Amino acid sequence: MDPVLRPLAPWRRAVDAAVALLFIGLVLLFAVRGGALAPGLVLGVALVFRRWSPPIALALAWAGALVQLLVLQGPLPIDVAIFAVLFACAAYGGRRTRWAAFGSAVLGAVTAGAFVGLVLHPLGSGYRLQSGLTVGGVTLVSLLLSWTAGQLARIRRVSQRNRQAADEASQRAAAEQERTRIARDMHDVVAHSLAVVIAQSDGAARLRHVDPDAVDEALATISATARAALADVRVLLQQLRSEAQRAPQPGMDDLDGLLDGFRASGLEVRRTDEGEPRPMPVPVQIAVFRVVQESLTNALRHGGGRADVRVAWAPGGLEVRVENPFRAGTVHGRPGNGVTGMQERAVLVGGHLHAGGDRDRWCVTGWFPLAATTEAPAGRRGGAA
Repeated sequence: MDPVLRPLAPWRRAVDAAVALLFIGLVLLFAVRGGALAPGLVLGVALVFRRWSPPIALALAWAGALVQLLVLQGPLPIDVAIFAVLFACAAYGGRRTRWAAFGSAVLGAVTAGAFVGLVLHPLGSGYRLQSGLTVGGVTLVSLLLSWTAGQLARIRRVSQRNRQAADEASQRAAAEQERTRIARDMHDVVAHSLAVVIAQSDGAARLRHVDPDAVDEALATISATARAALADVRVLLQQLRSEAQRAPQPGMDDLDGLLDGFRASGLEVRRTDEGEPRPMPVPVQIAVFRVVQESLTNALRHGGGRADVRVAWAPGGLEVRVENPFRAGTVHGRPGNGVTGMQERAVLVGGHLHAGGDRDRWCVTGWFPLAATTEAPAGRRGGAA
């Protein structure tokens, strides 16, 4: 059921009241002698409610029209108020009110034509039918134009609201994607750093009575790793506070430093390069770096102490393969959040990634295009683990 009163700003109600008072003032000045005072006053009150309560305004418009018929007044200038009421009903009214206004326009035109043809012309006049049809037709077109204009105004207003809602939804989706990216980066940083700290701590505990110098090196590595992780976490938190400030992100040129860090943590890493390096967009470079970092972190935590990194350049893109043996007694099952994050990174830049293992080795293979929007060749697609 349509609401009787719509929420309307006070200043809008004040504007409608001012328009109604002006209309009533004109009625008082010019309509007293013409017998249009009573219907004019009723239509003036209808103008007050035309946006605040379209159903009440429509009922008052019908009351004013019926009073006009009772005092035997044909179409008058005061009837312009009916056009405003029909416009408001179509623009601001609910579904029932809109279609009631449409029916009122048709019924009002028929009533006006019949009144003019049957009442205002004497019996037997040859102009009765012609006048009735003319007045009815003109009234119908005028009233329906007012109703149609209101419908167009309502559609435009709804379209603006929908467009605004779509923009807000797009902004929320972009913010959610950014939060997901930051969470993924946070996972990479924390997992890598903690794996290094744990490995160094375990090694230092075993060597403290045998090789004190190695303990000092392990503590130095732990300190450096923790400081670097703290700096990365601060950068990520800064991105959460303000997306306007972007810190430099790691790329292909930082891979050697990443591998050196893992070597210092006790992981034997061997890198193999094939093909000629080519320029790559920054998002693709970041994805490659994070995939290698996550893969080596898993190798350090669960592997057998060594890993092979293969970087193969091809005309369409770059294939990265990180392979490591399982540590004795390691049980591998479903991929965790790290593998899911790597797959998401590859897909977001137009590539793909597969991670899986057999009885004694774990392998991560990713394909990254030279352009962030380029699809990987059909022959090189792989399934997601």
